[in-house]
Amino acid sequence: MVTRSERVGRLRATGVTVSVVALAVAACGSDETGAESGGDAVPVAASTDVWGSVLDAVGGEHVEVTSIITDPALDLHSYESTPEDGLIIAESRLLLYNGGGYDHFAEQFVEQEDGVVAVDALEVSGHAPDEEDGEEHEDGHEDDGEHEDDGEHGEDGQEHEDEHGDDEGGHHHDLRVNEHVFYDLETVRTVAETVADELGELRPANREEFAENAAAFGAELDELAGQAAELGEAHPDLTVLATEPVAEYLLDLAGAEDITPTEFTDAIETQSDVPAAVQDEVLTALESGDIDVVINNPQTESPVTRQLVTEAESAGIPVVDMTETLPDGVSDYAEWISNQLDTLATAVEE
Repeated sequence: MVTRSERVGRLRATGVTVSVVALAVAACGSDETGAESGGDAVPVAASTDVWGSVLDAVGGEHVEVTSIITDPALDLHSYESTPEDGLIIAESRLLLYNGGGYDHFAEQFVEQEDGVVAVDALEVSGHAPDEEDGEEHEDGHEDDGEHEDDGEHGEDGQEHEDEHGDDEGGHHHDLRVNEHVFYDLETVRTVAETVADELGELRPANREEFAENAAAFGAELDELAGQAAELGEAHPDLTVLATEPVAEYLLDLAGAEDITPTEFTDAIETQSDVPAAVQDEVLTALESGDIDVVINNPQTESPVTRQLVTEAESAGIPVVDMTETLPDGVSDYAEWISNQLDTLATAVEE
């Protein structure tokens, strides 16, 4: 799998960038030799190295994978694309991205150009909001017409923006769904199968091999699901507090109860201030003795999350890091998830 270090001088998407990308699409769109005949490896791209590892597992030697975001210290929510990112996507035959506003730069490209096959993980996951069930606000946000009582109004009677948020870069996140679907093993399975189908269209000569690779990868996901279930059986009352809901799907699979206030995680995700009362609620939970482990996303670190981690460590509560990109030295999806489950199991057994 081809990776690259973080680019310097990040730029917002501009008309110039789009023009460069469009020219690249035009230049490469007519050269389809190799992809159909089974010759050279098919160039494919992923928004992150996590999704790149899925492409690699399915495509094997028949694909050349380039992952745009590979830095394990990067906050993906604030990532700004570069002209080079656009060229990487434009020169690829297939793009796998997360969707849901998570990797907005990839979504912007897909909206502007149709010269590359695109797989949106959130879209195929079944977790995305159903547009037909909601009414669209003038600002483009959807509303199903119902609000839960909890978190809708604060103590001052003002409405919180707890369903829709924009980070400091102005990128919209729909907080009604957890967009971190790369931790949802069933979504990853569906994505792998979808990728196998798309690669089979691009290279019919290797269609059967792609399907076999996806099936073998699915068997690895089954083993991971079993590993999570074993953790849940060993610790049926596992209670966690999280700095951000990045691993929520995996924790649910392990039967863990996440008692983190949604106002806290929403604020962290949108890079906004955590209300003082909510911060006090979190710290009180740490002091209660009811928390078995704190799940920390080191890629969304802030003074508030650092304080939470420090308080947890002072209280003797183990802290387990769960990330959004692959750690150094790991390129395999199943290995990454298995390692994190092992770390979590070790932490709660101490």
